[in-house]
Amino acid sequence: MAKNIIELHNGTIDVFSEGKDKGTTFTVWLPIEGEV
Repeated sequence: MAKNIIELHNGTIDVFSEGKDKGTTFTVWLPIEGEV
């Protein structure tokens, strides 16, 4: 579900884990549009 929402906003999601019981890191990239 999260992947679909992120892709609808032209973003990406990366997932990394060192293995069982080591936790997981989710990195979400979304483009910046317009002025900040």
